[in-house]
Amino acid sequence: MGPSPIVTIDYTNWKGERETRQILPLRLFFGTSEWHPTPQWLLEALDLGRHQPRTFALSGMHAPETLEILFQTVEVVHLVPAIP
Repeated sequence: MGPSPIVTIDYTNWKGERETRQILPLRLFFGTSEWHPTPQWLLEALDLGRHQPRTFALSGMHAPETLEILFQTVEVVHLVPAIP
């Protein structure tokens, strides 16, 4: 995969709390999640401030903005020592 844009969003979560987040978008889909039980457009993304994947409802996003910063996706390989 090539570089992905980092996006800043003004987001209101399911509790009505609004804050600015920097995210790395991963996947857009129509469906539900634990926090969004009504079928709708959702965005899976890495929340760079929380260092965790999150699912964001597009309906909760206000004025998304792509930054000039690109994030290079790399494959992570876990090395396991050989057992003799």
